[in-house]
Amino acid sequence: MDRIDLGAGVIRLEDSKNGAGRFVRLNTRALAVLTALRDRDLGTGRVFVLNKVPRWFTDAIKVAGLKDVTWHTLRHTFISRLMMAGVDVRTVMELAGHKSISMTMRYAHLAPGHSAKALEKLCEPSATTTATEAEETEKLVAPTVQ
Repeated sequence: MDRIDLGAGVIRLEDSKNGAGRFVRLNTRALAVLTALRDRDLGTGRVFVLNKVPRWFTDAIKVAGLKDVTWHTLRHTFISRLMMAGVDVRTVMELAGHKSISMTMRYAHLAPGHSAKALEKLCEPSATTTATEAEETEKLVAPTVQ
């Protein structure tokens, strides 16, 4: 765990798929898991065996009855969930370690209802209006269909 800085909340990757080193920021859940792993360290200093899919992952996929799920699927899920949570594409690109937004978009698989949910945002009251009085604003907003 010599590449993990729990205090700063980052993992240092010396080289990545695109050939450059970078830092991976960790959220509070990842920090909690890595802290627990550190506390159970058996002296190897490693969390994962390099370039191998952890056996627990393969076992978990089987127990869950999932098909066509690989270790790499987690990367697609990470990026897709950030996008659907409303995180801007530039930030997602940086978090994923991509050099281009087009690469990030290849990984983003949005749920079918995501576009419909996005459109409904236009039906919500807006803090910016073109009307100058409340009465005029009410006339401009289409009624909600029940």
